[in-house]
Amino acid sequence: MRIEGEWFESDERLPQPVVIAVVQAADGQWIKCQFLIDTGSDTTVLSPAVLRRLGRPVVLAPKQLLGVGGAVETWQVWTTLAFLRSDGQLAVIEGNYSAFQVEGALEMSVLGYDVLKLFAVIVDQPGNTVCLLVPPLRYVIPAN
Repeated sequence: MRIEGEWFESDERLPQPVVIAVVQAADGQWIKCQFLIDTGSDTTVLSPAVLRRLGRPVVLAPKQLLGVGGAVETWQVWTTLAFLRSDGQLAVIEGNYSAFQVEGALEMSVLGYDVLKLFAVIVDQPGNTVCLLVPPLRYVIPAN
């Protein structure tokens, strides 16, 4: 099965590969969330705006995340992510995810290796393709 993404464009940044998911709040409601596909990030991180809307309890993470700007106070929250597959079903991933509470620390939630390792990830700007492939679906790169 395939999960479609897209190239998100804004005036301030280069196009970025993103995928839309829903995240389950404490009251059972699903919150739409745009995730930046970050193949260099070890960890999925929820933005402060998404964390606030979840209304779930958080605990201080045992390890703080580091980025270009240095360390940011990092929290953990247990929730469920769900991605719409091409067959109309949901790919559901429940887990303990990192999150930031400080406004401005993260503009968009980040989908990191802890989730991306479950998929074959295709981020192809010249081909205008962003997608996550769910096994057993595979891809082939033809030889020239």
